[in-house]
Amino acid sequence: MHICVLSDTRDHPTLTAFAEILAPTDTVEVLDPSHANEFADPVRFADVYLLKSRSARAVALGHSLRRSGGVVVNDPVGTANCQHRLRMARRATVAGLPFAPTHAFTRLSEFVRQASSHAFPVVVKSTRSRRADLVAKVDDLRQLRSLEARWAGEPVVVQEFLPNDGWDYKLWAIGEEVFLARRRSRLDPDAPATTHPVGDEAFKSGLRALARRIGEAFSLLVHGVDVLLTARGPIVVDINAFPGCRGVSGAPQALAALVREVASRRAQRAGTVPVVPPRVAPTVLPALHRAVGRLVSDPDVRLRVSRVRRKPGQGLVVSYAAGSARPVLLASLAEHAAADPGVTDLLAGVGSLAVRGVRPTVVELPSIGLTVRSFPCDEGLPGLPAALGPVPGDQLSTRLADACRLVLDDPSARVVSVRATPIRYKPGSRCVIRYQITAAARDRADLRELVVYGKVYRDLGVGLVAHRVAEALWCTGMPFVARPLAVVRELDLVLSEAAGGADRQGQVDGNKLLSPHWASEDPQTAVAAVAACATALARLHVDCPADGLADLTCGATYARRARGWAAALAGHAPGFAGEMARLSSALVEALRSAPSTVRTPVHGAFKPSQVVFCGPTRPVVIDFDGTGLGDPALDQGYFLAYLRPRGRALRQAESGAWCHAARQRFLEVHLDGLLAGGLAEGEVDEVRRRAHLYEAAVLLKIASRHSRRVASPRPRALHAALAVAWDCLRRFESGAVSAA
Repeated sequence: MHICVLSDTRDHPTLTAFAEILAPTDTVEVLDPSHANEFADPVRFADVYLLKSRSARAVALGHSLRRSGGVVVNDPVGTANCQHRLRMARRATVAGLPFAPTHAFTRLSEFVRQASSHAFPVVVKSTRSRRADLVAKVDDLRQLRSLEARWAGEPVVVQEFLPNDGWDYKLWAIGEEVFLARRRSRLDPDAPATTHPVGDEAFKSGLRALARRIGEAFSLLVHGVDVLLTARGPIVVDINAFPGCRGVSGAPQALAALVREVASRRAQRAGTVPVVPPRVAPTVLPALHRAVGRLVSDPDVRLRVSRVRRKPGQGLVVSYAAGSARPVLLASLAEHAAADPGVTDLLAGVGSLAVRGVRPTVVELPSIGLTVRSFPCDEGLPGLPAALGPVPGDQLSTRLADACRLVLDDPSARVVSVRATPIRYKPGSRCVIRYQITAAARDRADLRELVVYGKVYRDLGVGLVAHRVAEALWCTGMPFVARPLAVVRELDLVLSEAAGGADRQGQVDGNKLLSPHWASEDPQTAVAAVAACATALARLHVDCPADGLADLTCGATYARRARGWAAALAGHAPGFAGEMARLSSALVEALRSAPSTVRTPVHGAFKPSQVVFCGPTRPVVIDFDGTGLGDPALDQGYFLAYLRPRGRALRQAESGAWCHAARQRFLEVHLDGLLAGGLAEGEVDEVRRRAHLYEAAVLLKIASRHSRRVASPRPRALHAALAVAWDCLRRFESGAVSAA
């Protein structure tokens, strides 16, 4: 067994002892995540990855490893939640844990201005946990102001100081093992760091149970907890993902046992076919709608279903709106309940069940597996409410004002009003916000209207990479990128200029312009737009700076994804299961056995929806979340898959003819651009050949997406998708270059 520890400290005593325990039969390698690129084959490189480091780079690497099939301890999402103290408090509160009441401020100076209304003493902490951060007990306003000199701009959380017995109770959980000790409070500067045992057996039993509940709530296998014993009982004040456990007797042995158990479970799962959740039982959706209606019980709100999603391992998620496209409620049903017809009776009785949570923000029914949240309350996006409600003087308003001055090229410009509207929302993952800003110059009476876009991320590390890519492209004068403006770290928010800048006009969404319907009205404009996209993509491949881009294992990643998409389709359309298995096997083998020798910057998901047109020959790419260093054939195949006729267009001869012409034009322009950019003719031929494989994989993705959204399988469309995917495989094997 090979274990890879992602840590910026190589000589930690616990890790050293852990490696010695495993040394007779297993190997332990320590890698600094700040210097590690993505692994070529994470599943083969290590049996288990230990996410010891909690840096943004380490968390991003942990996400990448999990997406590629690696086994990572701890969960990167749980790790990130513990690094953000406001997110930690919200997660703990929703889970019903006894957590210290916590309030957030975008900067310490904001709290100082409001402190007269707060009771002292309080505990002030940096919002983001890190080395040498702010943690201080503040007894009065004078002491608070003394902190302001150094920490004025620091985002902070403020907790009520809870009278206690003077001890910090330290809990270290490693798998099922929980180690306990107590130390004098770190808020007392004169307290010794000596660790003492916890004597009371009943008290210890309760603390161990609390530690295990926290692990379940945060999806952590290795974590530390700080608890105070107050008049209200034990209260959690801090949670740490993968603590050092320095000096904790038995910790290295427990960690070794946990790793062996995790590796054993991995070995048992190896080679198994992905488990596809059954379709939603027909009685569940109506029962869920009625239950949500009873929980909300607002006569002024008429709810309608705006979106239904069913994703493997993620249960059922239903979005509700009221009179507009803006989401109002999100109802999620856990995986175990989504396919169980028996849950219908439980949903029918929600009015009589004990509700945990605060109406109407979050309502949780753990016995059913039902959670109902009011938008914008989203556990995965804790910065979303503040991102949708900028307040004069807060950090977001300041950044928007700076953006106005930059876009208008007017240092005297000031913001008159801001209207924030969510325009694309994926629960728990991301939300795109349009900020419509009215601005004025100090010496002019006329007002200017401009638009800035913001994107709130679950994992800000992804947003930072996209922001850096956009900055690099903008600085090199690329015409197909919107100007990046700012990052608001406290909200996990990235800001960028609208496509076309302050003088934008006549923008057309790529999905609309690059569609058979639009082409039937203006075919020449549509073909010109396709060619412009090909030119932009070629420039991204040959001119984008590669510095700092993560290595993407495109072939291995899409082999794994194609296998999952095919399995999902087979689960929803059993009549196609045999053919799906044969196609999946051939496609996965081809993707794995033909590694690319061409490496360039790649977009990662280049398709019409990623483009906005400021004129038919001026596309602007609006999303760089998946950009990295990889196989350019991925982008070509991705875009070509979306130029295939779908739905009603399958039955329209003129639509098929336009799609064929558009695909051929895209290929000609893109391949010519690669040659002009310096790729050898043999390399360009390899890109075209491998693009057939990625196109086949993306066709499976498109087909499986309809199934995930609980749409009924359409045999004709599915049969057509499989036929095209088989054709892509045959063209790869024959080395065909032209468009089909």
